[in-house]
Amino acid sequence: MNKRYIRHALAGAVMLSVLAVALHLSNEEKIKQIVQPSLVSDQPQHMEADVTTNIAEPLKSQQDKPYEGNEDISKVRPVIISTQDYLANSVYGDFPLSLKGTAIPALYVDDQGNLVQDRHAKEFIEYFISAAREEGTYTSVGRMQEFFSLALTEPALSQAHALLDKYMEYRMQLDSVVSRNDVLLSGDKKMTALREALDQRKALRRETLGDEVAQAMFGDSEKYETYAVNMLQTAQDVTLTKEQKLAQIALHEESLPPHIRSKVRYKREEQQIQEKIRHLKQQQNSEAEIYQLRKDFYGEGPAKKLAFMDEKSDEWLSRVQQFNVQKEQILASVIMNEEQKRQQINQLRNRQFNEDEKLKLAWQALQ
Repeated sequence: MNKRYIRHALAGAVMLSVLAVALHLSNEEKIKQIVQPSLVSDQPQHMEADVTTNIAEPLKSQQDKPYEGNEDISKVRPVIISTQDYLANSVYGDFPLSLKGTAIPALYVDDQGNLVQDRHAKEFIEYFISAAREEGTYTSVGRMQEFFSLALTEPALSQAHALLDKYMEYRMQLDSVVSRNDVLLSGDKKMTALREALDQRKALRRETLGDEVAQAMFGDSEKYETYAVNMLQTAQDVTLTKEQKLAQIALHEESLPPHIRSKVRYKREEQQIQEKIRHLKQQQNSEAEIYQLRKDFYGEGPAKKLAFMDEKSDEWLSRVQQFNVQKEQILASVIMNEEQKRQQINQLRNRQFNEDEKLKLAWQALQ
């Protein structure tokens, strides 16, 4: 295997593991802060749209199944209320900005009418908690209690209220475990501190939620956390060759649940493809080879769209240059304020480019 690609494969895999653990700890601390009433902001936190839209969506086989839980799918059914129907009956009014345009995650009940307390229930709770900074913890919790009353019947109704109480207790106690900053600043003892932090979180989950519910809600994510830490430790092992590290990475992946393993491998393989493409773009007349790599990995449709986004014909470059010259003239104006300049530039862009070309313009500006 080419040593250049081995190096980048290792770097990409390790970066994923580092980000996974860091983001996990960071996200839990953010939610911990959100559910603390004293830290809830009265002002909405506006969210900017992500301009780096993922052109090549993962293949269908890489997507979540409609139901991935701990119960036999033939014995569970979703309890769904559309966002529109919920808001029409809610005493709390419209959703805050961060939840607008989103769908409420489904809860599941089994064939005996019991609430299925797995990762789907966790996703439902965290969906509402995520807006607590905008509308307050009590409103977020109230919305969930309101939803339970609208959607559930006994015994699921009482079970949902009890689960919510335990889950909020878990969130409120997160400051009793090692913080992310303690882990990141621990120097040579980083790996030990990281494992201890994750172990303390696991223990807290079981203490507040119970073994069975904690495992059902967090089992998959805990396996991924262990995988990520093992990946980081493998990367730091100076006694291993690059080829041995890649072999260890493959073994670490085998420890993951199948639906997570497929996504991890997909992402790793995608990074390798992207590295090959970056290398090919430095060569002359490599468009056909780049197209074939993308077609084999993403499929023909995404490959064609990405080829369009990359295309830099003389005619296209001339149009872009003309637009940029006119844009600079607008920006240099002394008689327009900033809002007027922005409007003029948007109008210019709309006149000169169609929707696909505007996306292409933004795409190439980010390269």
